[in-house]
Amino acid sequence: MVDTIGKTDITPVILAGGANQRMGENKALLEINDLKIIEIMVQKLQLIFEGTIYIVTNYPESYSFLENICFVQDLVKTTSKNSLVGLYSGLSQIPTDYGFFLPCDMPFINKGLIKYFIAMSKEYDVVVPKIGDYYQPLHGIYHKNCLVPMKKMINRQQYKIISLYPDVRLLTVGEEVIHRFDPKEISFYNINNREDYERAKMINESIRRMTDGNYQ
Repeated sequence: MVDTIGKTDITPVILAGGANQRMGENKALLEINDLKIIEIMVQKLQLIFEGTIYIVTNYPESYSFLENICFVQDLVKTTSKNSLVGLYSGLSQIPTDYGFFLPCDMPFINKGLIKYFIAMSKEYDVVVPKIGDYYQPLHGIYHKNCLVPMKKMINRQQYKIISLYPDVRLLTVGEEVIHRFDPKEISFYNINNREDYERAKMINESIRRMTDGNYQ
């Protein structure tokens, strides 16, 4: 039986619009254990959310092998790729008020932690983790109330996502809660270059040996 959450008003969104400059190829299509990273992420999100998964990309043909996915493109053209535009574009086009957003290169997402975010989201516009002094803005829930301040930021060419937070109802999920679900913080491990990719494969193998693959 698929382990789903009864809540249907949050749409999962994967941001796949990065330039991949440091990697030199599309990170989402790299493989770990014979599965592309984006396939791993889609499979995990399908165990958590009931609705259709959205992917923000200007090149949906790159992901034609995925099924039951809704592809949307950036609504704003900028001279350089930036995650705020991806957030804004995805949040604008999903059918629900809330979206749970992830980048396309985060293969170790944690089901328990995401469920906690969902459970806490009702009274807030943004729910994001914070480790030490640093937010993880691309692993969080955003409400459509964020669209107006996001658009103002984009119009000002101010693309730092955390600059949005003073203007919205923000819930920060700190290390104490994060470590309850993910003591080693691998939920937020993302792949920027070849070294990160090789380490991700080693992390995956270590997890597989310790838990028989059950690290959600």
